[in-house]
Amino acid sequence: MPLNNQLEGAEMKRLISITFAFMYLILPFGCIKASAMANQTVTIEGVTYAISDEIPYVVVVPESITVGDADSVYIAGEVNGTVTLSVPSSTILTQEGKNENKISCSVQMGTGNKLVLSKSTALQTVRDDIRVDFDGEAPLTGNWSGNITYSVYANIAKDVTGYLNFTLSDDGTYYIISSVKDTAILSYCNNNLVLPSTYNGKPVKEIGEKLFYAGVNGSMADIAKQKGSIKVTIPSSVTTIGKHAFGYFGGSGTQFIIEGNNLKTIGDNAFNRSYLYSINIPDSVTSIGSDAFAYCTYLAQVNIPAYLQILGGWAFNNCTALSGTIVLPETLTNMEQSAFASCSKITAVEWNCKLAAIPYAAFKGCTKLNSFSMSTSAKSVLTEIKGYAFNKCSALTSFEFRPTVTTIANYAFYASGLKSATYPKTAKTESKSFPSGCTLNPI
Repeated sequence: MPLNNQLEGAEMKRLISITFAFMYLILPFGCIKASAMANQTVTIEGVTYAISDEIPYVVVVPESITVGDADSVYIAGEVNGTVTLSVPSSTILTQEGKNENKISCSVQMGTGNKLVLSKSTALQTVRDDIRVDFDGEAPLTGNWSGNITYSVYANIAKDVTGYLNFTLSDDGTYYIISSVKDTAILSYCNNNLVLPSTYNGKPVKEIGEKLFYAGVNGSMADIAKQKGSIKVTIPSSVTTIGKHAFGYFGGSGTQFIIEGNNLKTIGDNAFNRSYLYSINIPDSVTSIGSDAFAYCTYLAQVNIPAYLQILGGWAFNNCTALSGTIVLPETLTNMEQSAFASCSKITAVEWNCKLAAIPYAAFKGCTKLNSFSMSTSAKSVLTEIKGYAFNKCSALTSFEFRPTVTTIANYAFYASGLKSATYPKTAKTESKSFPSGCTLNPI
């Protein structure tokens, strides 16, 4: 039952192993205890633990780990309780002279060759104990024999500078990652791509346009897709992600981590049709370009930056997995058409921006959108609801039309869930501004 066949992803840098030759059984209170221990203590890695009903089984990670070492314990008995991987705060994972204080724990259990449970924690910074709770798991009731394996992985990024080309900025103060020199870059870094923050003593501030279409042996987008889930870290030095930089990039589960709070611009089509699963967009971002995240159908959550000023057309168009509430900040001064069109799982929008118009087809096809709220300041400036803005928003059953509204364009609410609409009688409307059968109350 090899563990490394059960896990995948950038957190699987290497398996660490130290084998403990103890036989265990489960005593009452759900705690795993050492059998045949007359003195009621057990020593693991030089640390002695008292055996009592209140102490769950503990595996201790040594304070210095070299990648290539594993923890494995064989037990027999009835399983019920919590496993704790105790990690000293001073633990250092090392490889090739690099340190990264991060760790994860995985637990596998089975009977004979049959795997009945596989659990793992997310990679986390070494600070607290890592706990894997399997209390009450149905497959683990009764007596059985098998393996519990505790495995620690070092996620140590490799330097990919040699796989990239760089261009010096016109003013000579920073570098742009301009192209990919060698398409083996993803294999080299084991899908854990950490872009460099400096080059030749100067900061790297831009990720160039079409960066991952620039491979010397074919499209990097196609290569990335074949590689599956990829973790990409963008350093805090970067202020701009160029157009099409990661378009069509990666496989299901691809994750982007943007460090720091210096990124300002995400260019047009930057992540268009990528297999992006998660990304943190820092509040420093002021501009998200057209189609920047369009058709990112795996993207389930997104935070709109608190100081965003420009949101391009179709920016999140057809992000069909995107759910929850979209909060548009007061700082937003330019929002183009269809920004969230066909985001069919969005349920609420908080409109805080001081825009005079809700753009054309802004939320068209958001079929689960059932709440649209506006801040007081936003209400005071809204004058126009453009065509198709809420078209086919079938779950939207009410909308507050303010006295300031002068235009409700054709198809603005057509095929929505509105049953009645009370709006200013001076507002200009069209024959299909509202859905069929909607009771109109101009006042």
